[in-house]
Amino acid sequence: MATSFGAYARCLETYDPVNDPRAPWDRFVYVCGLRAARTKAARLLCPDHGHEHAKDCDSCDRHATAVRAELRCGARWIGGDTCYYCQPPHVMEVILPTKAYLEYNDFDMRRVPNAVWDAWRTLDEKRRAE
Repeated sequence: MATSFGAYARCLETYDPVNDPRAPWDRFVYVCGLRAARTKAARLLCPDHGHEHAKDCDSCDRHATAVRAELRCGARWIGGDTCYYCQPPHVMEVILPTKAYLEYNDFDMRRVPNAVWDAWRTLDEKRRAE
């Protein structure tokens, strides 16, 4: 996930992609797995229209169908091109996203590992101590 959201937890920063993004891609809305799906379906890309599919073009139809077939979950996600639903749980423990980041993306908080909850508690205590 090419994003800076891990830094928000480690540097005690607030996640606010609209008003204060830490990286230029923090404002973008990605579709989970779209980049990988387009890469896998690139051999079917229409030479005339590219990614801008025309309605009456058979080559465009084949490419669009291939992209949809390869797409993971298709969730809209801010700050990275793969959502946490499609990542193994240990990735969340390594990157340590903030609670605000996950809430911003409407992530089901019941799926957050205990290690991440513990890290959040520790960070909250540090914030209160300052």
